[in-house]
Amino acid sequence: MIVRKKMKIVSLVFLLVMVFCFPLGGTDQAEATAPDGFVIHADKVVGTLDLGGIIIGVPGGLIGELPIAFLQAKIYGLTLTKLVRTGHGTMVLTIKSNDIVHVNFMNARVTGLDIGGLCFDGIPIIEQCLKDVTLSAVNLTTNNIQIPNMSVETSFDPEEVSQVQSLAESLSQQDLEKEVENLILAIHELENGKEGNEIETFKEVQKDIPKLQEQADQIAILINEAEQQRQQAENQADHLEKEINQGKELIGKPDELKEAVQTLGKQQKNLTIHMERFTVTLQKADEFLQEAKESLEAKEKVVKRVSEILKKWKLAESSGIGKEVADTKRKLHAIGEKVWKSYEIIDKLKIQKQTLNDRIDQMNGSIETLIQNIDKQREQNEEKVLPEKPDNGNESTSTSIESSEGTTETKIRTKKIGMVTTIPIFFAVFM
Repeated sequence: MIVRKKMKIVSLVFLLVMVFCFPLGGTDQAEATAPDGFVIHADKVVGTLDLGGIIIGVPGGLIGELPIAFLQAKIYGLTLTKLVRTGHGTMVLTIKSNDIVHVNFMNARVTGLDIGGLCFDGIPIIEQCLKDVTLSAVNLTTNNIQIPNMSVETSFDPEEVSQVQSLAESLSQQDLEKEVENLILAIHELENGKEGNEIETFKEVQKDIPKLQEQADQIAILINEAEQQRQQAENQADHLEKEINQGKELIGKPDELKEAVQTLGKQQKNLTIHMERFTVTLQKADEFLQEAKESLEAKEKVVKRVSEILKKWKLAESSGIGKEVADTKRKLHAIGEKVWKSYEIIDKLKIQKQTLNDRIDQMNGSIETLIQNIDKQREQNEEKVLPEKPDNGNESTSTSIESSEGTTETKIRTKKIGMVTTIPIFFAVFM
């Protein structure tokens, strides 16, 4: 009964205002019905907001207007303002209440929306709390409303008219769909905890994309450097192998072989340096690759989970955040292609490195064989050059005798055994 009385009072006030501003008859009444809409501001709204029927991002989903419905709500600091064109000029009609306004099943067709943020009053999950809410609407209906301590003001002040016009214009220029999307995200993040955290994690993924791209580029640079170093090592190995084959042809020529082996040692050292550089660069590229691969896989999982959450929250792929997710997917896919290509190249380089190491081991073995051959030849030459060392107390002599008819060689060897001396003499005469 109280509510109905208050509604009648509100209706009466509006009626008095309309009759006062727009006399019956004439064109003034027609001008008063111009669809300028109205602007509502609330310091805080606590209630059960029904956004279930809104799917953001669907083509044709929002065409200039957004239906917003509160199943029930408490409005704090309500101000409703409407511009009315009259025969006396444009008038500002303002309804205010500094008390709590209660509404049930309130529906509005909103054309502009600005929400300062969420607050934490009301019943968690069941109710939402919005603060500093300003909206423009062309229609507002409610099944039940209580407006205690309501005041109605009218003004023809050009400055007030200009302020209301500027506010309505700024609201109309906002991206209504984006505002509603932000509202939906904020509400779900607050209510769903873990799922809301996934959205925050996704935002971190977006920030990390340039860093991941830089890692992928750095890996490509290291791979290119490793390939050049591998080629240098291959060229050095080819040259060393050629010199080894030439060294093998010098077996039996100790002096020349010794010089060749010294040259091989220098080339062998250069090859070792090339291989060390190649190995270090390849290892560094591999480490960078593993880091990038792990980071990429983690980010792809986050994006996949967020895609599923957006579907659950009825935010289609063409919504603002849906487009961001799709764009992030494309960027990660492009980086992923680089990473997997690098993975294949590094695997190939690892195989080539092992093959080159095996080849170097064989060449080192060949060089060692040449060195052993030099040592062997040196020992043989020393045996030929050095005279026989006599035993203690022994003496040996050798005598050659030549004749004109031939050569007679007499070898006399004297061996002393105690005090006994034997002298065998052998003659060889060639006629």
